[in-house]
Amino acid sequence: MTALLFWFNNCKLFVDKYLVIIMPTLLKIANDLAKTFVDANDKKYVAKHITNEINCLIYAATKRPVEYGVKILIIQVIYELINGKSQFQLEDDETILIEPEHISMFAEIGGKLLDKLRVEHEEEEKTASN
Repeated sequence: MTALLFWFNNCKLFVDKYLVIIMPTLLKIANDLAKTFVDANDKKYVAKHITNEINCLIYAATKRPVEYGVKILIIQVIYELINGKSQFQLEDDETILIEPEHISMFAEIGGKLLDKLRVEHEEEEKTASN
């Protein structure tokens, strides 16, 4: 898999002198975004933040955005983390409390995120084919 270079929490990850990308995995990205969602008071604002973060992901080698399928995968992993199908990656002293309403909120918001990504993807395809 090609390495990714991306903006996350307004912090650009840099390439070291050996051109090795220092980056979290897609699971780490989803984990961090899911924690941000769970901890936030304003879930709609965080949903926009998640969309922006996902849309900023690019491949380091080509500087091109990640594919639509990768973006969808991240949202799916976030949902699996929030609904308990997958486990959060937590620091030793870190805890996270998932409330039942978090699951239903993300199911609703996640559906909207998927729709927004789909529309953006279709618009990109139309532009590319013209």
